[in-house]
Amino acid sequence: MSHKNNNKLIGLEDLLKFQSLLAELSAKLIRVSPDMVDHEIQEGLCRIAENLDLDSVSIGLLTADGQDFYSRYQYSKTSVKAWQDASLMAEGPLLTQTILAGKPFIMHDVDKLPPEGAVDRESFLRYGIRANLAFPFIVGGRLCGGIGFASIHPRQWHDDVVRGLGLMSDGFANVLERQYAVQALQSREEQMRLAADAANVGLWVWNIRQDTIWVTDRARKLYGIEDHDTLNLQRFLDCLHPEDKQRVRETLQRILPGESELRDEYRVVHPDASEHWICASGRCLLGADGQWGPV
Repeated sequence: MSHKNNNKLIGLEDLLKFQSLLAELSAKLIRVSPDMVDHEIQEGLCRIAENLDLDSVSIGLLTADGQDFYSRYQYSKTSVKAWQDASLMAEGPLLTQTILAGKPFIMHDVDKLPPEGAVDRESFLRYGIRANLAFPFIVGGRLCGGIGFASIHPRQWHDDVVRGLGLMSDGFANVLERQYAVQALQSREEQMRLAADAANVGLWVWNIRQDTIWVTDRARKLYGIEDHDTLNLQRFLDCLHPEDKQRVRETLQRILPGESELRDEYRVVHPDASEHWICASGRCLLGADGQWGPV
């Protein structure tokens, strides 16, 4: 699709290709692993730009104070300057205020911006942009960023394109939110590990239904378990001193039906036959899987 027909109604064939691309990209974003998010987003921006003959596509994320956006992902043709700044408000206050209000920003022609868009007009022209379409990223009712699609030519954005890109923006928003949640969880886990190591404490979580036990490296050392060993209830019982094994088994059988907290002391035997006392405590979290974890 060339800029010569940007102001015309999008053709049926072009529309079908566009919708097919959006469906493909949406499916990829749903399945993407956390470590591939950046790659898939960057590739997605490039393919959308090529499909619609756009000159640049940019994703900005909300600043910590919730009043501005900073550049995070960009695609632009070599002839166009990419937006890579830390403040969208400084360059486009009207655009920024519109996105902060949770509304799309639709600009068919930069020369037709209202008087309050004077600063935006100067900035768009400085980047060589004459048409822009931007959407907020809203996940769970919370604004977290936005995406802008730009052209160096005036452009009458077709309704189907506006709807399609609006839906695509939701896909980008959701995958970024998932990535943020994973990173936050990893950060909390690392903080827990550091605190536990400092206190010489091992952390563990037992998924009762799946019979899998997650433990920190420190917990493995306390129980004398190799890094490659898969943990479940039987593997845990195998670590116990023969004189304590039956008592601990009975304690678990008594606790699981009703009591929610575990506090016990027992001996474990390491591969070198050395014996070590363990003071264990945990709390049952009654959910879909049923889990035990440290208190």
